[in-house]
Amino acid sequence: MNTSFIGHSSNGEQSERLERLARYFLTSNKLFKSLRLEFIRFDLLRVEVRIPFNREFELASDQGLSTGILTTALDSIFGLVVLANLEELAPVATIGLNVDFTSTPRRGESVICHAEYGGSSEQVAHVRGHVVGEEHGKMFAFGSATFMIGTRGPAINPIS
Repeated sequence: MNTSFIGHSSNGEQSERLERLARYFLTSNKLFKSLRLEFIRFDLLRVEVRIPFNREFELASDQGLSTGILTTALDSIFGLVVLANLEELAPVATIGLNVDFTSTPRRGESVICHAEYGGSSEQVAHVRGHVVGEEHGKMFAFGSATFMIGTRGPAINPIS
């Protein structure tokens, strides 16, 4: 796996942990495999992923990428930046998600999804982010999320 996206400010142990989380993220979910997500940046404060255009996820035959797909991608990378900041990995669950769309990407247009860690208490974490067009930087959506930390759920085990 190309790890040039891992933040340079991370120490060796942090970099290895982020790399394992990124690999787990890309391989543990069929949707993410289908989307062909590509990491651009991943450190303790930010995650940026590229979603190349894929006809399979169009709104209709003449429209762009589905807003549902973009919302799912944002929620997922929001959760990933929360996981990166936990001392010990634990399941997290979205307890609040707000995504507002200003427009939708046009057919054939790839997008960049950004997530920024906003901080956390013992049980709750906050993240914000946005989606822009890859070529022109036009804003398509912005949002925020709140996550409960340590919920019941499947164990996260990014060993490999």
